[in-house]
Amino acid sequence: FGGMRSALSQGAHPQGGMGTATAPAYAVMIGDRSHDIAAGRACGTRTFGVLWGAGDRAELERAGADRVLTNPMELEPLLLSA
Repeated sequence: FGGMRSALSQGAHPQGGMGTATAPAYAVMIGDRSHDIAAGRACGTRTFGVLWGAGDRAELERAGADRVLTNPMELEPLLLSA
């Protein structure tokens, strides 16, 4: 996630994600803090906040996470259905 923090300080590239070949519509930012969600939103990706890290539900919801997950097992079906 260091790259995402770096991207925020350098300015994210909403039309092309983080300078990768993946279009934002096909990417998901997964993070446990508000700055992770902000980075994903700045890049135009969906954002999943996770509760098995440092942040809490209120922080992730305030940041605008599209989903807040409580268990890592919730990730697989969400990622495979995208």
